[in-house]
Amino acid sequence: MSDHKLLWFDTETTGTNPVENDVIQVAGQVIRNGQVAEEFNFKCQPFNYDTIHPKALEVNRTTVEQLREYDTPQTMYRKLLVIFNRHVNKYDKQDKFIACGQNVGFDKEFMNHFFKKNGNDYFFSYIHGASLCTLTMAAMLEVVEGKKIFTPNYKLETLCKCLGVEIEGAHDALADIVATR
Repeated sequence: MSDHKLLWFDTETTGTNPVENDVIQVAGQVIRNGQVAEEFNFKCQPFNYDTIHPKALEVNRTTVEQLREYDTPQTMYRKLLVIFNRHVNKYDKQDKFIACGQNVGFDKEFMNHFFKKNGNDYFFSYIHGASLCTLTMAAMLEVVEGKKIFTPNYKLETLCKCLGVEIEGAHDALADIVATR
């Protein structure tokens, strides 16, 4: 049996532009051989307090004062590298995480830019090009069924409600990834 490495993860950010805005929380579960091998939940300060969108903080229920208490982005980056290096050989093109999550393309882009802001252009040394995205899976179900199943949107909370999945504390990265998985 091959060792498929899945990285179910979610980010909370200071806006929707991965170049301008910053990651302030990343949480995830490393799945190996179908089992949770490791779980993490890190919060950090933004690189730039001037580009924070108040609506983003409102959504993830965070204040600027709370942000100032979090680790630096460099500390969170180092913590992530320890986990990633424990599970993936970044020099082996066949040894990568498959990124999984709700609208995971958003999170991958933010993490790619988070790595770049930390001086590392090689986020994708750890992450496979293919992803498992629950947003895409929900759309595929609608295509297969030939009708709109999830209404009125594809938001995580809506999908969870339609599928009978409990989600407590939505817009906290760890709560979101547990519900997504």
